[in-house]
Amino acid sequence: MNSFKYKPYYSYNGPTASDPLREPLSDEDEQRNIQLFYTDVINAFEDDDVLVTKDQDGIITIQTDLPKQECDGRIAQILTSLDLLGRKL
Repeated sequence: MNSFKYKPYYSYNGPTASDPLREPLSDEDEQRNIQLFYTDVINAFEDDDVLVTKDQDGIITIQTDLPKQECDGRIAQILTSLDLLGRKL
């Protein structure tokens, strides 16, 4: 079984070509989106044989038989939808 770890975070780098009206998130929205990340990860993998855990530092661990590319792709979609970035550990 594979084990993948991710740490979501927020960084405002200004508007982008794909989102020219992008504005910074408030501190409350930033924290809410980071909390939603964990919920969305559980939902994204609910149809698969996956164990998702979160430690006190906010690091998400996913234990699965899915290939790395599949797992990374799902995580990237979730991060993008919440205007977050992620560090793979």
